[in-house]
Amino acid sequence: MISLRKSRLSTRLWPYLLIAPTMLCITAFVLYPTAKGIGLSLYAVKFAEKAPFIGLNNYKYMLRNPSFWNSLRITLMYTFFSVAGTFIVALVTALLVDARFTGRTVARVLITLPWAIPAVSTGLIWSWIFDYQFGVMNYFLVKLGFVLEPLQWFLDSNLAMVAVLIVTIWKTFPLSSLILLSGLQAIPRDLYEAAIVDGASKWQQFVNVTLPGLRPISGILLLLNIIWSLRRFTIIWIMTQGGPMDATQTLSVAVYRNAFNYFDMGYASALGVVGFLISLLLSIMYFVYDKRTD
Repeated sequence: MISLRKSRLSTRLWPYLLIAPTMLCITAFVLYPTAKGIGLSLYAVKFAEKAPFIGLNNYKYMLRNPSFWNSLRITLMYTFFSVAGTFIVALVTALLVDARFTGRTVARVLITLPWAIPAVSTGLIWSWIFDYQFGVMNYFLVKLGFVLEPLQWFLDSNLAMVAVLIVTIWKTFPLSSLILLSGLQAIPRDLYEAAIVDGASKWQQFVNVTLPGLRPISGILLLLNIIWSLRRFTIIWIMTQGGPMDATQTLSVAVYRNAFNYFDMGYASALGVVGFLISLLLSIMYFVYDKRTD
């Protein structure tokens, strides 16, 4: 009887023991840093100074600070255009490499190259490409007659954001393209054959078969890209450092500046908490919508 109880107890504990290492890693590297950041946001943490408890004063100051609202606006704008651009380019690329042609395998390998390049290297390479004097971007734009003189990509507020978006889309579309490609290949070919029999055009097949077939994978892909865009830092910092005149200062850049330039860890933590809450809210909204749709 005792051995039977021990056997039942070990059977019940075994699943928890299996996930224990994963839970320890999540606690150490996700939950604890998150809780620590939220806790820091309630203190006036300055470099080489004591940290008095100030409650929600960091958040009150943040809501009155025009720089925060500017960073939030830029973050949302950057996220919208980068996610939309990435999805469109990735979808077009996935449709192209899904077609049957000679060298299709090589093409699939080549589109992964931008994603494989480290973000720091990407930022440095494209900073040279957009350089005012020596950049190849201005060279080709002038030679092809699109502009009369080289553009000041990193001195113009609008052009700086355009440059950052171009690089972001170039860097992020390959992974999205491969995910969409797997979704395309999972759509039953019988549906396309039935659509052809019914006389559907290529566009009608795309609208009525391809897009509905990609809906489940597209939703989670868009959510991931939004979260990644909200916290993206390296490319923006390498190329513009948030300039000119804070024109590309997203919340991630603002967190870095306040933490390591101004040594205001408390306020930087408050900014980080806002970014975390936005990501959490979007995740909850997506899963609620997905559940209702199902």
